[in-house]
Formats: sequence, C-alpha cells, structure tokens
Amino acid sequence: MGRKKAGIDDLFILTATVFAVGLSVTVLILASDGLGVSGVLTLRRADAIQKGYYASNFLYILTIGFAKLSLISFFYSVHHQRAQRRAVLAIGFFILAWTLASLAAIAFQCGLPKPWEIFTLHCYNTVSRTMLE
Repeated sequence: MGRKKAGIDDLFILTATVFAVGLSVTVLILASDGLGVSGVLTLRRADAIQKGYYASNFLYILTIGFAKLSLISFFYSVHHQRAQRRAVLAIGFFILAWTLASLAAIAFQCGLPKPWEIFTLHCYNTVSRTMLE
C-alpha cells in the first residue's frame, strides 16, 4: 500500500482532538474547583464554575463540529461521482451552519457584560432544563 498524504480530514480530526483535550482539562479544573462537592458555594467558586461551564459548552460544540467535518471531508475524498460529492458537500455545509449557529446560541444565551453567568434571571435557564431531562 502507498502512503497517503495528510489531508484536510486529518487536520479536522487533529483540531477536534485538541478541543477534546481542552474540554477534558476544563472538566478537570471544574472538578478540582469544587463542582459536585457539597458545601458552601462561595462567590469565587460560583464564578469559576460558571466560566468553566461556559467554556466547556464552546469546546464541546467545537469538538463535535470538527469531528463531523473530518468525517464529511473523508467521504468527499472517497466519493468520485458528482451527485455523491454534491450530497456530501451539502451535508458538510449543514454541519458547518449547525456548528456556527450552536456557537452563537451559546455565546449569546446570557446578556453582556458577563455572558457566562448562567445563574442569573436574565439568562436562558439551562440549569433547570438539564435537571428536568
């Protein structure tokens, strides 16, 4: 078998891996800062937890988005028929639009100047929604 040069799909999966490692580090930092520990929740800890949760949402969406784009770009390189390539390209644009829309939704779910403050009344209440599911 011949060697294959690194393609755009390899770059996408490498980027997804970097974001996944960042997500893991963020979760470890949250756990070390007291997430899930019973006790008094200080303002400093609450602020750190909210910032970590906000960052982890971005990292999660970017990880999933780049992993999907990697798979789509691999499919694009495998298929050589025009109709199949167009279908794969359309799915790729949909994934890109989903990723960007999800990032915008996370970025603007709470008001400025502190968009990470999810425990306030001016924010879409994601905490109670996730607890109901």
